[in-house]
Parts: sequence; C-alpha cells; structure tokens
Amino acid sequence: MSIGSHVATGGPRLFRPRRERATLATWRGHLWTVVIGLDFYLLSNPLVYEPLFAISLQRAVLITALAVVISIPWLRVPRLNLALLAFFAWGLASNVWSIQPGATMETFGLYLTLGALAVMTYSQVAGEVLALGFAYGGLAVTGLSVLAFRERLPGSYFETLDVTEPIVFAGVGTNPNILAYTVTLGLAGWLALWPRTPLSIVLWVGMGAGLLYGVYLAESTTGYLTAAAMIATAALLWAAPRLKGRTWRRRSRDAWIAGVIAITVGGAAALGFTGIGPGTFSDRLPFWEATLTVAAHRPVVGFGWGAVWAHPWLFAPPNAVAEGIYGAAGGLFLTHGHNSFIDLIIDLGMVGVVLVLAVVVSVVWTASRPAKQSQALSRGDDARRFRFVLLCVVDLLVFGITEPMLVIPLGFWALVLLTEPRAPRRHGTRRH
Repeated sequence: MSIGSHVATGGPRLFRPRRERATLATWRGHLWTVVIGLDFYLLSNPLVYEPLFAISLQRAVLITALAVVISIPWLRVPRLNLALLAFFAWGLASNVWSIQPGATMETFGLYLTLGALAVMTYSQVAGEVLALGFAYGGLAVTGLSVLAFRERLPGSYFETLDVTEPIVFAGVGTNPNILAYTVTLGLAGWLALWPRTPLSIVLWVGMGAGLLYGVYLAESTTGYLTAAAMIATAALLWAAPRLKGRTWRRRSRDAWIAGVIAITVGGAAALGFTGIGPGTFSDRLPFWEATLTVAAHRPVVGFGWGAVWAHPWLFAPPNAVAEGIYGAAGGLFLTHGHNSFIDLIIDLGMVGVVLVLAVVVSVVWTASRPAKQSQALSRGDDARRFRFVLLCVVDLLVFGITEPMLVIPLGFWALVLLTEPRAPRRHGTRRH
C-alpha cells in the first residue's frame, strides 16, 4: 500500500510517475551510484575523517540535493510506505510521554532527514543502481579504513595489552564492529549484482575481494556469520530458478524460503558461536536483561524516541532510565542496546517494535511481487531489486542480533531505501 498514487494521472508537471528510472545504461544511473556510495560512506559515521555525525549528515544532504537538482527533468513521484509512515507517526507521538521531549524531537528530525534522503533516492533509480551504490560505499569505507590505519590516524586503531596483537584495526568508524556491519551492507549490494560479460565478471570479482577483505579486517564473529548467511542466500537465489524453472512465482517462493533459512541459520549460528549465558556476547546478555527489566515499567509505549540512549550519532542527555539500566547491569555502560529490538523497546515500547517489524515484512512482501504494469524496465530489474532487498534484510536482521542495525543511521537509511511500494495497477487505459 502506498500514498502518492493519486497523482499517477494528473500530478504536478515537475514529477512524472511514468518517467524512466535511472539505470546503469544511462549517465544518470552512474551519477546516482556515486551519490549513493558517498551517502553510504557519510552515513556510516566515519568519525576518523568526520568528527561529528551532524557534519556527515549535512554533506549527505547537500550531495543528494545536488543530484536531485541535476535530475529535475527526470524526477519521479515518490511513493511512501504506509507502515513506515505509521512508525514515524508513533515516534512523533512519543514526544507526549517522553522523559526528554527535546531529545525526542531532535531524534525525530534526524530520522526524518534520513528517510527523506532515502525516499528521494529510491524513487529515481533502478534496483541495479541501488546495489552498485552500496557496493561502492562498502569499498570506500574499506579503502579509507586501510588508508587511515596506515597513516595511524587517531581512531583508526586502538592499542591493547595483548602482546600478540598490541594494535587492533578499527576502521574509519573507530570500532571493528562498525566496520563489519558497514561492509556487510556493501556486500549485499555486491551479491545482488550478477555479472554476465567477461569484463563485468572481472570487475565483480575484484569488488567482492575488496569487500570480503574489509569483513576480514574487522575480525567480527557476527560479521563473518552475517556474510556467510548472505552468500548462502545469494547462492540459493541463483540455483533455485535453474532447478525449478524461471517463473516469477517460483522465484519469489524460493527467495522467501532462502531468506527465512538464512536468517534462522545465521541467527542460530550467532547465538551458538558466541555462546549463551552471563558474561557472553561481549557482556551484551546481562545488558539486554537489564534493559528489559527497566523497559517493563513502560512496556507498551517506552520512554520516548531518542530520550534514553547515549548513541554516538545523537547523544541523549543523562537520565534516570539510562542510569537504571546501568545499575541493573552491574555498572556496565554501553551507549545503546546492541540489538535492534532491545534498542527500540526502551524508546518506543512494543508498539515501536511491532511497527518496525511491519516495515520489514512489507519491504520483502512488496519486492517479492512483480510490477503490476508494463514499464520501460523489464522483470529483470524486479529480480535484481528483490535480490538486493532480501540480502539487505538478511544483513539487517542477522547482524541486528548484536548491533542495533534498524536504528543506526546507515541501517535506517538502508531500510527506507527498500520500502518503495509498487505502482498501482492500471485497468484498461484508453486513448481519447
């Protein structure tokens, strides 16, 4: 379901819903891949080069706005996901009961900006452009992380007391976990691009080697497991149509199965390989228990969007709820919930968790259905977009076990990029 379809036949002249999307066969497509790659890098919060996330966000807004201005003759009507709108409405409503209304409104403004960037991007481009842009972004983060480490820039590494590994690679996000979840999102774009010509195969293999090297440098167990789950999903998506036929219905069914298997197995592996019990998950489990204990005081509505956590990208002022979590966790201090749903439940309660799950389900459901009207793009782009959507969802959910992937700016931006609804069906169009 979407809004915006009412302008399909009589909308303003600036936006044309039936204008062609930018593909890699056009200069606009290559322009947007660069823009998406730059936005990807900036929204990953590269603190080594950009000391404040506010500065990175401003740069991303300017870059996207410039691309929109250049693309004015080809602008398309943005269609909005209703589940996403409901999530934003709930986040705004939480200002009424927020323990820190000022922080809630600032958080709403931040995520509204991220959502606007994503909406103006997805409405203009084909699936292959989104995928290649993500691959570019992952490569940029990997390359600049290596460069910063070699130059020993502050934040690109940290020292330990371990004699065997006194210096640890951190990346431009100043943390190996950040590097891992950033590069695996780029890996989703790479896996969605299936090359066909010899030259494209060579380039594709080179890009993959760079991205996998970034995952290796991060040395994150969840990163390894997430990458493995995504590669397995891509392999199943590639093999299933060849084994069972190429009809869209079969491809969609097989893709759903592949995604469910990857998320289930990847999640179980993340739990199994890192262990379950007090003190495991790098001390995350007791912190989760403490967060749920405090969240039980307001289980349905939470304490206000962005009003509790000391997120690196948007710091909430000190508050009694956060202090209660740290106290219940035995004095352990973490800047966020280290899990997508643990992070959300303290802010927006169970309603917020259900709404963000509705967004994820609507994303996969919409992408699994072919376009309902004949367009300049063939079903080939439907398939590419679906591969990209499914692989991103696998990444967001599997890595979301140990990091708040649906809440971090890069993850939220990526989620909104996947939410574009299908165009409405046209019945019996006639000429008069």
